[in-house]
Amino acid sequence: IIIILFVNVLRKDGMILAGVKGLLFGWIFCVALMYWVGISSQTWISVPLLGLVEGFFYAIVAVIIHQVYRSPFFEEHFLWRITAASVVWVGGEIVRSTVPLGGLSWGIIAFSQNSSPLIRLAPWGSTWLVAFFTIYVALLVEYACSRGTHYYLSSRFFSLFLASLLTLIISFLPMYRHSEGSIRAAFIQGSIAHDEESNDWTYRSLDVTTNIEHVALSLQDTDVDIVVLPESTSDIDIRTNDEARKHIENIYNHFHAPILLGTQSFSKEHRTNDYLVWNNGVISDVYSKKHPVPFGEYVPYEEKLTSWFPVLKNVGINMVSGNKDAYVDIRLHERNLRVATPICFEVGYGDIVADAVTKNADLIIVPTNNASFGYSFESEQQFDMSHFRAIEHGKTTLQISTVGVSGVIAAGGQVMEKTKLWEPDARIVELPLHTYTTFATTHYSYVTIFFLVCTGGVILVLLTEKFVRAMRRWRKKK
Repeated sequence: IIIILFVNVLRKDGMILAGVKGLLFGWIFCVALMYWVGISSQTWISVPLLGLVEGFFYAIVAVIIHQVYRSPFFEEHFLWRITAASVVWVGGEIVRSTVPLGGLSWGIIAFSQNSSPLIRLAPWGSTWLVAFFTIYVALLVEYACSRGTHYYLSSRFFSLFLASLLTLIISFLPMYRHSEGSIRAAFIQGSIAHDEESNDWTYRSLDVTTNIEHVALSLQDTDVDIVVLPESTSDIDIRTNDEARKHIENIYNHFHAPILLGTQSFSKEHRTNDYLVWNNGVISDVYSKKHPVPFGEYVPYEEKLTSWFPVLKNVGINMVSGNKDAYVDIRLHERNLRVATPICFEVGYGDIVADAVTKNADLIIVPTNNASFGYSFESEQQFDMSHFRAIEHGKTTLQISTVGVSGVIAAGGQVMEKTKLWEPDARIVELPLHTYTTFATTHYSYVTIFFLVCTGGVILVLLTEKFVRAMRRWRKKK
């Protein structure tokens, strides 16, 4: 409905006003969606600033779509116009999730379609194909509902029929195959005590680890293949700190199974966010986060920006990127289990997840720490992303958070388990394994390039039209 109203409003005014409307739309949308940035940063000015940056991308998309609807070339048939506008929207989302500083994938329209028949396109074209048809169907409905004598009644009925037919056909697309075995896993959501009296980072970090240990040891059933703990299980490096390591050893001695957990490694100049496999005192594999969050986990252009904005010093030691794809290997009962492990916000970046799953991952685990976002909807939004990735890659997906929301999504999209926010929880689940890969997994980069090229083609057509019109005016004056 928002897309229908947005495009309908764009077509009524000039190009500059369309850009202003796009900027305003993007700003309102991003502020409403990501208000939790203010909770995390403890400075509310960050929310409207982020909304303004993201709003510029919507302004550019609005201007281009406005020009598409005014173009003589695309006006020859309304389906050409709708196709071009849909392509431009997808192109805008791709660019916005890529730049600047690695982009921001929050707000991609495909993540809102987990309960829609259009989600069945996810295994075939990832977020971009789902987004394209979401916009395409919306614009077909918009065309049918638009006023104007030049919109013939037959065309309106045809557009509604086509929107219904496309949705019906897509609803029959296959999404996943049967699993090839399963493993039994315990996942632990320890929650975090709200201890406002202590500002000691070491104390608070160990308190998180202690809470997770207590919840883990409360499980009476210990017959599991793996134990899954969240990002920031121990922000104090268990490889160098005896007290932190002791908590993990206690959990291992309770289950006698490999543990996946999040920790950090520090040097004087930087740190890494690690997710590792702990097996009876031996760290058998480690993944270090490839995409640290700018202004959340590191400060770009640190010297200048921290002098202008002292609040950025709260970020602490800058986090640096790892150089390995997002997966870890676990040795289980005469077989090797490979798990894709995009950490926290990385689940929103299609290339990071696809690159990991392409390396023959059997399932996806998304470790995350949502404590900084309070009782906001951030964790639910991230769970929607994990939900989408499960369907896209045809893999059972487990999101495990320090404070919630944690849960398990089957390869076909069914939510098997889901915890509540800020409540300690420990559950044992059967995780089906899938060894095949979807078309979207293996061809993610090609799908992305395809939509970028198509977007470039639309822009080229618009620029060519303007050039031809300018040449004609110049010749008439001459």
